[in-house]
Amino acid sequence: MKLPSPLPVVGIDVSKTSLAVCYQAGQQLKHVEVPNTKAGFQQLVKACGAQCLFIMEATGSYYLALAYHLHKQEGQVAVLNPLVIKRFIQMHLGKGKSDRKDAQWLLRYGQQQAVKRWQPDETVLVECRQLEQVSEQLLKQKTMVSNSLEALQQQPVVSKLALKRLRQTWKQLEQQLHDIETELLCLLEQRYAHEMTLLCSIPGIGRKTAG
Repeated sequence: MKLPSPLPVVGIDVSKTSLAVCYQAGQQLKHVEVPNTKAGFQQLVKACGAQCLFIMEATGSYYLALAYHLHKQEGQVAVLNPLVIKRFIQMHLGKGKSDRKDAQWLLRYGQQQAVKRWQPDETVLVECRQLEQVSEQLLKQKTMVSNSLEALQQQPVVSKLALKRLRQTWKQLEQQLHDIETELLCLLEQRYAHEMTLLCSIPGIGRKTAG
């Protein structure tokens, strides 16, 4: 059975602009608020020390820069699903909600429960996910432009300039999608050369599907 961390625990409620921090000094709980910036990260480490278990929630992408910074400082980081903390608070009949209280609950959770340590993903995997997300957004835009183009062409009066601009936009999106897909496949083939070769050896499986 896993046991709670022997390291000092620091609870951090992360928002877009600030970090609400709660840590224990002796028998006393202390609260600090710092900006969600590199300067704020340095203030946090100075106040709490680097050799701690830092507990935070997966709040959008706002926690990532902090998690990477703390990991580089050789701190232990745990990133929890917000639903886990919500259920923990409900189980303890917690009432009221504020950044300070949320940080305190994160501290209590880390002191009482064993948590999985967070590790940063490989840089190439992060890049691939970002390219995939952009590709999905561009594909949505391309679909919208295609629908607008079809609707425009069905009208009895069609602006030549409007038609030209929509067609240009569609071509630009098509080119951007092609460029991103090419880069994505190149990254995957570099990182997963053996796996890609095996998958592409299957009849009907091409580079894109393998990727």
